[in-house]
Amino acid sequence: MKTTPEKLNWEFGKAARFCGKTLLDKENVGIKLVKATPLANDPIHQRPNKTEFIYVL
Repeated sequence: MKTTPEKLNWEFGKAARFCGKTLLDKENVGIKLVKATPLANDPIHQRPNKTEFIYVL
């Protein structure tokens, strides 16, 4: 499967200046494509019940 970031429906979440596209969301694991704007900053945090993989653009 091939896609381009411009064609995705980006979801804006709680973190300012970040948007993402969930690729997989299961009980104990998630995979998300994340797009960050310049100077974006997200505090260090943990997800104790889930392993999360992200690919940042």
